[in-house]
Amino acid sequence: MLWRIIPELPECVTCYGWALRPTSHQEWYSFLAAIPESIVPTMPWPECDEVHVFTDGTCCNPGYPDLRFAAYAVILADPSFLRPAIVLDSGVLPGLRQTSVRAELFAVMRAVRFAACRGLRLMIWSDCQTVVRRLRRIILGAPVRINSPNADLWMHIAADVSHGCFVQITKVAAHQKVCAALSPLEEWAFLHNQFADHAAARANDARDAVFWALLARHANACRQVDEWNSMIHNVQLQVSRKVLRGVHHEAEGEPEVAEPPQPPVWKGLPASPVLPLGAVRWYGQPIVTKIVAWLWNAVSAEQGPVVWVSNAQLYVDYVLQTGHAGPIKKDGWKDSEDFPLHALLQVGFKERTRWFGKVLREILRHADSPESHMICMFASCLVLPWCPLRLVEVDRWFQKFSVTPYRRQSRELARSCCHIDQRVATVKVLSSHHKTVRHTKRYKVVVWSICLFFHVLGIIIPAN
Repeated sequence: MLWRIIPELPECVTCYGWALRPTSHQEWYSFLAAIPESIVPTMPWPECDEVHVFTDGTCCNPGYPDLRFAAYAVILADPSFLRPAIVLDSGVLPGLRQTSVRAELFAVMRAVRFAACRGLRLMIWSDCQTVVRRLRRIILGAPVRINSPNADLWMHIAADVSHGCFVQITKVAAHQKVCAALSPLEEWAFLHNQFADHAAARANDARDAVFWALLARHANACRQVDEWNSMIHNVQLQVSRKVLRGVHHEAEGEPEVAEPPQPPVWKGLPASPVLPLGAVRWYGQPIVTKIVAWLWNAVSAEQGPVVWVSNAQLYVDYVLQTGHAGPIKKDGWKDSEDFPLHALLQVGFKERTRWFGKVLREILRHADSPESHMICMFASCLVLPWCPLRLVEVDRWFQKFSVTPYRRQSRELARSCCHIDQRVATVKVLSSHHKTVRHTKRYKVVVWSICLFFHVLGIIIPAN
C-alpha cells in the first residue's frame, strides 16, 4: 500500500525522511483537550477540620506517547478507623499531556484545591517521590519556574498554599501488600494506598464507548504509520549506502595527525605570593592564602616542564601535599580545616574540583587535554611548570580506584570523593601542619560525642 501512495506523499517525506503522523492525530488530541475538569467535591464529613487523603495516578501505554491516557483518584481516609474510606474524587486526566506523573500531580492539585475551598487542614499521602519532594519545596516557599514540566498545576498548588491553605505531605511506599506492614501505621497506609491505586485504575477503565472506538482507530493508524516510517527510513538508508559505495576514493597516503598545541611560554610568578583581591573578597583570606601558598611552593620549589595540568590533578595534588580537603561551599565559602564534619556532606569529586578551581580564577585557564595518563578527556586546565614526579604520584592515586582512564566525565571520577575524605581523615602531616592533625582529632571526638548523645537517648548506633 505504501508504494501506491508514494507519488502523493510530500517531498519532505520521500526525499528527507520526515516522519508521518497518523490520520487520527488531530482527532485524538482534540478529544483529550476537550475533557472537562470536574467541580470541587463537597466534604462528606462536615464535623472534621483536618483530613487525610491518599492520592494516586495511573497511565496506560506509558511507553508510547501518542497512545497514552491517564486517570487519577483521591481517597479520603480516617486514621481512627471510625469511618470507612471513600473515594473523594476520581476521573480521567484532562489535557494534552498524559503521563503518570502528571496524573499523580493532578490528584494532589485536586486535593489541595478541595482543602482550600472548604477551609480544611490537609495531610496528603502519596507514593510518588517526585511530587512529594517538589511539593515540600513549594510549602517552604520555593517559586515555580514557568517553563518547568507541569508548571500550570504547580502554579495552582502554589497559589492555594500561599493563600493560607495548610498542607503537609508524606511519602508512602508504593505497591506494598498489607501483610508486609510492620506497624499499625504502615498497615493503615498500605491499605489506603492500595485503595487509591485501584480507584485510579477503575477511573481509567470507566470510559464511554466513544473513547474506546477512537482509541481503536487511533491505535491502528499509529501502527500503520510506524510501519510506513520504518520502510521509508530503510529505503533512504539503502540509497545512502549505494551512494557511498559508488564514490571512488583516491588512493591517499597516511593521514597527517595534527600535533597537539604547544603550551604558551611561561612568564613566571612574582617573587612573593600575591593574594588576588577579588578571590579574597569572594572566598575569604584563609582559603586563598593556603591555596596560593601551595601553588607558589609547587611552581617555585621544583621547576619542571610547562605542561597542561587539569583542575582535578591540581586538586588531588593539593590534598596529597597539604592534607586539606580544599574549600567547602555550605552556607557560604568555608575552609575545610574549620569544618571538621565536611565528610558527612558526601559532596561529589567533580563538585569539589569545581570549588577548588574557582579559587584559581585569577590564573589563565585553557580548555585542552591535560598531561595525564588517567584523565583522558577535555577538562579545565592551567598551563604551569610542574614537576613530573608529582603528576605521576597523582596518576598513581587515581589508579588505586580505576583500572582504566577516566573518559567523558566518567562517573568513576565522581566516586573518588570518598577516597579524598579518607585521605584527609588519615593523612599524617608534617610539623608545619599541626593544626590539621588537631582538627582530625576534633573530628573523631565530635563523632563519638554524637554517638554517646544518641546512646543516652536510647538510640542504638552500630559501633564501627
